[in-house]
Parts: sequence; C-alpha cells; structure tokens
Amino acid sequence: MERMLRDLEPIMAYYGRLARVQDHVRAHLSDRLALAEGARVAACDPNYFSAWFHNCVGMTFSRWVKCMRVSQACAIMRTSDATISEVAEAVGFRSVRTLDRAFSTLIGLPPLEYKLLVRPQGSSKSS
Repeated sequence: MERMLRDLEPIMAYYGRLARVQDHVRAHLSDRLALAEGARVAACDPNYFSAWFHNCVGMTFSRWVKCMRVSQACAIMRTSDATISEVAEAVGFRSVRTLDRAFSTLIGLPPLEYKLLVRPQGSSKSS
C-alpha cells in the first residue's frame, strides 16, 4: 500500500490541484477530511472533483485518505512506542476499532500484530 502511494507521487506532482490536495491532506491528516474539503482545496465542484480524482488516482478520495492514514500509522508504529489508540488519534481515525478495520483491510494484519512485527522490543505499550 505504501508503494502504491509512492507510485502515485508523479501523478500528484503533475496535477497542481492534486498536489495541493495531497499537501492539505498531509497537513490535516488528524482532522475530518471530507470530499467537499478536497474539492474546495482543488477549486472544483465536489461532483466534478470526485469523478476527476477517481479518474486520475484510480480510487475514491475517501479510500485514498484512508490509505494515507494507514500509511502514516505504519510510519508512526515503526518509529515510536505510541499506543495503538495514540496512533489512531494521530492519523485521524475516530476510534481504535476504525483503525483496526482499515488497517486489517489494507495491510492484512491488525495494527497490534503489525506493531509487534516492526518493533518487537519497543511495544510495551499496546493500547
């Protein structure tokens, strides 16, 4: 999934509107991020933005935001001893359960198992 996001970088850079949206999402990852906000940042009508974004990126805006959040959660778990609930809050998931579902769907493991794989000695705090 992180590789897929990296593969999208040239597309994001090519389209200035997408680059602005990507920068905005990165800066506000812990906030609620709706399609209307992405459209506003891209200076587009929400219906047009939705179709255009999907055509350019190959997924819906909400799925892309979810991928961005899970990717950032992975990075946090690799580099810190933050609890899973702290990670969920830091990347904008409203609950550990929501993070768990998204993480399991996109990564194939629950967040705690992932954390134990990438930081076995540093995972004394788990929830």
